[in-house]
Amino acid sequence: MKKSTKILLYIVSILCCAFVVMRCGKQKLKDNFNAVRPLISQLQQENKLDTCRQLIVVVCDSLHTSQATMYLLERSKDATAENVLQKDTLWQMAMPALQVAVGQKGMIEAEKKCEGDKCTPTGLYSLSFAFGPKKDRDIKMPFVEVSDKHIWISESTDSLYNQLYVDSFDVYKGKDIERLIDYPIAYQYAVVIDYNAACVPYAGSAIFMHCLKPDATSTAGCVAMPTEKLIPILEWLDSEKHPMIYMDILNK
Repeated sequence: MKKSTKILLYIVSILCCAFVVMRCGKQKLKDNFNAVRPLISQLQQENKLDTCRQLIVVVCDSLHTSQATMYLLERSKDATAENVLQKDTLWQMAMPALQVAVGQKGMIEAEKKCEGDKCTPTGLYSLSFAFGPKKDRDIKMPFVEVSDKHIWISESTDSLYNQLYVDSFDVYKGKDIERLIDYPIAYQYAVVIDYNAACVPYAGSAIFMHCLKPDATSTAGCVAMPTEKLIPILEWLDSEKHPMIYMDILNK
């Protein structure tokens, strides 16, 4: 066999392998999306996604695991409330699915959650704003650059429970609060999940989507992932597309 023929056959074999890998990758993404499609269809039937065009779905395989899978979905602007019930295929994966960490004690139904239980609440929530020490990315949602005066209040008896407040740290010293600047790794970038937006005392607070420390495998109730995974998500989120997050357990 001529040398040129051998080279040609070698190139063809490489291209064939690449094609198979690419097809398998696409099929895997499709299968992953199909796994959560029934959850999305149910939300649509309940008219909970009428204005939402960016949806993050976080699902655990069981109740008490701290490991979950995140799916990032988007639909076109012409996917109106009228046609989306018949055409849930209008949802597309915006980027590959990824593994994330949730509460140390897993997920819990929102109505059963309480302050300090280390559980991530199930349910559908809006994503209102992001925060961090510096806005150094192309972010299309409100972003708060935090200083040593930005604190999140988890003191259940406080009138500002589950809210971001700007004041001297000394005012709340000794109370259940988080000075956000004190968490340079976890809160390098974070997105607020609007759980307990009514600020019901003792119902749970400070539920964010944030960066995961290198040695961490769970959170105190938030959803976390490595910084390099969160950055593209943060840049993808767009307030004009009314982003939401849905958290649930696949095998209840």
